[in-house]
Amino acid sequence: MTGPFPIPAAGFQWDPLTVERFPNGLTVVVKEDHAAPLAVTDVWFGVGSRQETDDQSGTAHFLEHMLFKGTGRRGPGEIAAEIEAFGGRTNAGTSIDYTHYYIACESHSLAKALEIHADIFRNAALDPAAIEAERGVILEEIKRAQDTPSRVLWDSLCQELFPRHPYRRPTLGTPETVRGKITPRSLREFFTTWYVPGNMAILVVGDVRTDEVLAQLRSWYGDLPAVAPPVTRLAPDELWTGCRTVRQEMDVDRGYLQLAFRTVSHANPEEAVGLDLLGVVAGLGRTSRLSVALREQASLVSQVGASQVTLIDDGMFMVRAEFDPADEDRVVDAVRAELARLHREPLPAAEVQKAREYLENLYLRSVETAEGKSEVLGNAVVRNALDEERHLLALVRSFTPERLQSLAAKHLAHDGHVLATLGPRPRFTELAPAPRRPGPVAGENAPAGPTAPVGGPPPLAT
Repeated sequence: MTGPFPIPAAGFQWDPLTVERFPNGLTVVVKEDHAAPLAVTDVWFGVGSRQETDDQSGTAHFLEHMLFKGTGRRGPGEIAAEIEAFGGRTNAGTSIDYTHYYIACESHSLAKALEIHADIFRNAALDPAAIEAERGVILEEIKRAQDTPSRVLWDSLCQELFPRHPYRRPTLGTPETVRGKITPRSLREFFTTWYVPGNMAILVVGDVRTDEVLAQLRSWYGDLPAVAPPVTRLAPDELWTGCRTVRQEMDVDRGYLQLAFRTVSHANPEEAVGLDLLGVVAGLGRTSRLSVALREQASLVSQVGASQVTLIDDGMFMVRAEFDPADEDRVVDAVRAELARLHREPLPAAEVQKAREYLENLYLRSVETAEGKSEVLGNAVVRNALDEERHLLALVRSFTPERLQSLAAKHLAHDGHVLATLGPRPRFTELAPAPRRPGPVAGENAPAGPTAPVGGPPPLAT
């Protein structure tokens, strides 16, 4: 995507935006925003569970936990205490495609925040004793995920949608890999392989002076050797025909559904944005089609939504719903009927205009704060898509009803999709044994009592 789009985006623009690539490959992006005396430093690495092998599953997330546990200069607990001492806040997240770490603070403390990050990424201790202590924390996080219906469904959906690609594996890893296959040595090797200047972007946003920030970062990172990460070329799984179904049972009282079509990756940003708009039309907000049809009119669901999930190697358009388990078949039919309308019937111009404005408003609210700006820009940097980000709102405004209907026909009209459902475990009514009767009785040995019917974009692992 090159050059401006024909419809200008009003009310917001990213420029001026300073982007500098150091000789060693490190990318720095500075966005001055003097609305308040606040700043954030957000460090992004182009590595997530996508780069792991089966035996490494969960390594990126485990490493994220460890990097704030100490350095050669700062012991366990000292990093968090030091950040809190100047009123800062810090957090991190691991995704399928990336990992990032941020510190938000008053702008007069930014130099200290930048120095702490430099110490962490240059001198992480990765102490074996601290690693062993953290295993239990991560195993408990996995257990909570396994007790959360939406996470269970997401993992099942990805296993079916991406049978060969690393996207099939959970970002948290498995109890087996976390207990026995992730070692101090493997964590150190993962760190030295992927946490290198050529795979690193530092976003600094807020009430800052660009020249001062660049000088500080050159002093802390400029001497690092020019190391690039291994080249990762992963082909998407082949498309298939027919609906693949996954059914799960848990100790729940509600039914849950996730239905997904394979769509496009970040390599196709224009179609990805169009699918984002279709997600708004279909299932974002109380007046979206799925919400009106299934919740307001038919009272079939308590929650429903739709969205495009765009990844580096692939993507999906997915619908989520929560409902009374007895209504599962009706919910599935109603969801499919609403998706079919997107490609069978022309989209009203007013509805498309409403979706454009809704998505634009959502975007503008997401970049109100320094943290929001750094997250959006960091996402764009690791995708090599800063130019596309500059023109995103113009692209949103350029979509016509006809173009959206064409996208729906291309991606949502076929039967190659995955339907994952989750519901209560079967319950049997205990009955007193019937008196013996002479001779066989048809059905006498059948189980007593009726059985219950058989049974998002992914949160970051933090």
